[in-house]
Amino acid sequence: MAFNSVHTLFIGSYLFGMYRSTNNGDLWEPFNNGLPFDKLSPDARGNSVDRITFMNFYLYCIIYFFGAYMIPINLDASDTWLPVNGGLPNDPTTTDLTGAPINMLYLAASNQGLFRNIYPVGVQVNSGENTCTVSISPNPVHGNATFTVHLVQPQRLSLTIWNTQGISCGTVFQGFLSEGTTNLPWETCSLSSGLYTYRLIGEKSVTTGKLIIP
Repeated sequence: MAFNSVHTLFIGSYLFGMYRSTNNGDLWEPFNNGLPFDKLSPDARGNSVDRITFMNFYLYCIIYFFGAYMIPINLDASDTWLPVNGGLPNDPTTTDLTGAPINMLYLAASNQGLFRNIYPVGVQVNSGENTCTVSISPNPVHGNATFTVHLVQPQRLSLTIWNTQGISCGTVFQGFLSEGTTNLPWETCSLSSGLYTYRLIGEKSVTTGKLIIP
């Protein structure tokens, strides 16, 4: 399987995982950082990337017996896949993944059913390494607020705001932060009243939360 985004090609292979080409397929490189290829499923489908799909600047793939993984596709993004398996059964026998209108992802699992995720509200990720946390105050937000980010280790990250339709409403911060606690001021600017989601993407974790503008 292959996918093309911003002149970059992605192929999921059987036994060898994911590959990426940035020159229209002339040269391919492994693209497996963060993908879990340390065990085989009962039918020996190890390292098998079953489906690839793209939605809202994120690339998603599914791996039989491991579930779904995502990675942001932009120039400053980390090249590390992150699990997005909240709500899925243990050892999901994933067989199909597709994006649909209104920013929905559908995942089919053999003998386990059909699952739906509304991007990005339903994507709550714990990667197993709690390297970064984020909170906002005050919430509800009246004009101005402060995001407090705590990092266990220095890393590159991005903090973005999304509405309930999965449309990006702006970037609070994107770049490198040192270890420790950092306060990031934020102004709601032209955002209308409603419910929003903030998303902090670090090198080894993704954290989401909700905020309200009254």
